[in-house]
Amino acid sequence: MFASHALKVVSLTLVVACTSCSSASNSITQSVEVEKVMERSLLHVGIKTPAAPQQAPSVITFYVENGTAQDTQLLTWNTPFEKRLSADIFAVTRNGEAMTYLGRMIKRASPTAESYMPIATGEKLEVLIDIADYYDVTAPGDYTVSLKIAQVAGVAQLNQESSVSVDESSVSWAVSE
Repeated sequence: MFASHALKVVSLTLVVACTSCSSASNSITQSVEVEKVMERSLLHVGIKTPAAPQQAPSVITFYVENGTAQDTQLLTWNTPFEKRLSADIFAVTRNGEAMTYLGRMIKRASPTAESYMPIATGEKLEVLIDIADYYDVTAPGDYTVSLKIAQVAGVAQLNQESSVSVDESSVSWAVSE
């Protein structure tokens, strides 16, 4: 959502800057082309309900897709691609009230080669994560999980090295008594 807003601001700026262009349609065409280039230059992330419905309701799918024109490396720190989460990257609520993150928080030195995973151009990688491993989601109520994506200079950052756009950012379920 935030990355899309940033793209619109960039596009609007180009349209305004092109007021001296020969025609309004030329400005609009340039604006749309810049949006497409910006969108292709990012990794796309999101969360969704797993395709396999036999999972517990607190299990969600986290994904990253390489929308860039080249193969890339993703720093796995602070993502579900780690064996265990090492940061509070989700906003979890029950009946609108924020839930406390119960997982580990880690400070690290600089990343090594093993801290990265390759993602080919156009590839989409998915991992299942059980939110119940990191938050108490046992009490009855309506739960919503959203990604916490930091903004740095108007650009969404998955971690300190990965600029992203967020596709699907929340999943909900209910726990009854």
